[in-house]
Amino acid sequence: MKSYPLIHQLSIHQNIYIMKIKTLLTNLILLIGFCTTLTHAQSNAKQLGKITYLEGTVQLINNGVASPASINSLLYPNQTIKTGTKSTAEILWSNGTKTNVEANSSYNVTDLYNQSSGQALAQSESVFSGFKKVFRAAKESKLAEEGGIRRAKAKADTMTPANQVYWKEDKEMTFDEASAYYEKGDYVKAAWAFKTFLDQKPLNEMAKYATFALGHSYLKLNNQVKAREVFESFINKYSNDELRTQAESVLAKFPQAN
Repeated sequence: MKSYPLIHQLSIHQNIYIMKIKTLLTNLILLIGFCTTLTHAQSNAKQLGKITYLEGTVQLINNGVASPASINSLLYPNQTIKTGTKSTAEILWSNGTKTNVEANSSYNVTDLYNQSSGQALAQSESVFSGFKKVFRAAKESKLAEEGGIRRAKAKADTMTPANQVYWKEDKEMTFDEASAYYEKGDYVKAAWAFKTFLDQKPLNEMAKYATFALGHSYLKLNNQVKAREVFESFINKYSNDELRTQAESVLAKFPQAN
């Protein structure tokens, strides 16, 4: 068996080591180039907005890949924003408007952005002003039917302690509690509460008022995608109701869907 001098053997090992280093550096350069290209492509895409507040689990999905969102996460076309249970997100758009995304929802970022500057809310204030009168009258009529003692008990049962998480999943939602959020102008909680009420009691006598108020709450949150969906559902479900005309009037103010 032929043997080599020690110096020659060391030279062979050194050459192998150098080749491995070169391969590693080549792969590293290719990886850096790929990441740079990807970052450059994203930076060239039009930034639509950013997340300014969030609670719970919020994800951004890009090309089927989900990643956790955080405050100041940037939003780009064709992304999807998804919220989990007990989660919400506030978006500041590049056009200066804001949109609140409710729990358990998923939206195409471009769709939300395209609807964010619509004037449906501003142009429908007279409709909602009239609706609130009808809403309060219906609520007062319902309370009157309950009677004094029963009314007081209902009010006590629906009071939420200040330190209680307002979207507790197993809590039964009443129309009175949802209405309280709505009347206070707390539209994030109102949207959650009316939706919960309608999910639990879709055939309740106050369901139509809850549905209309839910649509108004979404508009107040500048979630015009969801508001449109709610008012379209209202028209289909309550086709012979006197509030149908008001719902149609609101829908007419929405920008045309793409």
